[in-house]
Amino acid sequence: MPDPEVTVDEILDVLNYNLGRPDVVINEVLAILAVNAPPVIEHFGLPPIQAWRWAGEFLGDNPRWPQVLVAAAIDSPVMGMGHRDVIHVQVMCATSPRASRQDLRNALMTCQVLRGVLYCPVFRTRVREAEGGALRRVIWNGLLPTGFSKVPAQWEYFDGWILHLEADQPPGGQLYQT
Repeated sequence: MPDPEVTVDEILDVLNYNLGRPDVVINEVLAILAVNAPPVIEHFGLPPIQAWRWAGEFLGDNPRWPQVLVAAAIDSPVMGMGHRDVIHVQVMCATSPRASRQDLRNALMTCQVLRGVLYCPVFRTRVREAEGGALRRVIWNGLLPTGFSKVPAQWEYFDGWILHLEADQPPGGQLYQT
């Protein structure tokens, strides 16, 4: 007996009604921070951010510092008869791999500013209207900071600090609309 086949629409239904999507979270975090963080960074006299990137993107042959890099990992804990997706977001303020004490202090303070931006009530829940307004996309139900950590010493490409957050993506988020 051949394996059953499913249609593209059936798979899209599963994606839209059951599964989260970390790439949407990364893009949304970058967009929020790139618009809202620079005036606060300037207010504190911190060095301006030179680039807002996905972690893993090419930093350039002669990168200018600091840069904000965003990455994510996903967990899918059981919730009732299904699950919800928890996106573990890392927002890094990357500095030169030969960072001074002042560079590291600035990176940590910048991460604290970034946490402040993302902790604003308007960003703690993120829902966007889909194109045409037919469906809403739930980017996250909640985005909460969970702590800071230093970029590991063995990383050779940059130094700095990491802000950790958790974004809760419930089932039915409509994140795979075409």
